[in-house]
Amino acid sequence: MSSIKGTYAIADAYVNPYVMKAVGAYFYFAGGVSGYPAPDATLCRSDGTPGGTAPVKPWAPEVVPLQPYDLTPMGGSLYFAGTTFARGAELWRLIDASPPSFALVEDINPVQYPDGTGGGSAPMELKAIGGFLYFSANDGVRGRELWRSDGDFDTRLVKDLNPSGHSDPSQFTSLGGKVLFAADDGANGRELWVTDGTEEGTRMLKDIRLAGGSDPWQLTAVPGGKVVVFSTDDGVHGRELWITDGTEEGTRLLQDIAHGSTASNPIANGFAYVPFPISGGHVFFTAQTAAEGQELWAVP
Repeated sequence: MSSIKGTYAIADAYVNPYVMKAVGAYFYFAGGVSGYPAPDATLCRSDGTPGGTAPVKPWAPEVVPLQPYDLTPMGGSLYFAGTTFARGAELWRLIDASPPSFALVEDINPVQYPDGTGGGSAPMELKAIGGFLYFSANDGVRGRELWRSDGDFDTRLVKDLNPSGHSDPSQFTSLGGKVLFAADDGANGRELWVTDGTEEGTRMLKDIRLAGGSDPWQLTAVPGGKVVVFSTDDGVHGRELWITDGTEEGTRLLQDIAHGSTASNPIANGFAYVPFPISGGHVFFTAQTAAEGQELWAVP
């Protein structure tokens, strides 16, 4: 089904394809499949031709994970969160053999309900950093907390950051061999944290806003890998652009764009939890001032 200038539909049997990721010779995506007995999305792949586009495995909700999301390549494999009837949403790995298959990485929340369905830990925000997957998950006991996996035999809770509830860690970002992220420990509000993947090496980097959380957004590694920029609200300057080198003393306001307590609200793409876009070594975002309104800015 071709159109002008060489643009064509690869296949029209897939409904609402989403979460797309390229791994090796294939392009993977989630989508409903015409003719399947239910509209649940399944993992599909394509080599760019109609004949080479198909579900990875036939529809079978008891054993094939459906509704895949957070497709994340690591070490030549593809990892994702997917749902089966008996386990709920858990962490899976695609085994790229002939034929391909799926392997459950870890049943983090093994609870089963009377109807036979699984509780599921619902892994979220999978990020491959330094040969490990960092993500949040809920094991049904400690709430949504920080987890790490080597994608094979070592999947574990890194630390229960909020013993009284969910710390909801997010925005995992690599910096100098460590991982920065935002989390709420239940005492200081949502702040900036750092981990080396061990319990003892996981700590709040800086309590930026002493009265409640500063809620860091859009953690973005600046090209060169030595600093991360982000937006946050310290309770004094409003939401502005900050920078960190991974140390408490090196975490500071980069520029008070709107001046005083008025927030310039640096943001990009309209989403608070995705990194700022980078091009040509520059980090781009929009910010607002009283004099100029909403304008385009860049670092450096």
